[in-house]
Amino acid sequence: QYHSTFSSILNQVRMSFAQAVIENGETPSEMIAASAGYPSAAAFKRAYKNVCGRNFQTVLQNRT
Repeated sequence: QYHSTFSSILNQVRMSFAQAVIENGETPSEMIAASAGYPSAAAFKRAYKNVCGRNFQTVLQNRT
């Protein structure tokens, strides 16, 4: 991580936060996006796929 940029570290922190919210219940994607600091659900979903390598909707459908 010595060569990581600020934005890549920020995205990782945001996704860690979002993952915790996802696992804790049925929070709408708009609320997850806003809580994680994204301007819209669409921006969050794009970032989620880029950082996590998975489609956000698929993750929501598979959560317990």
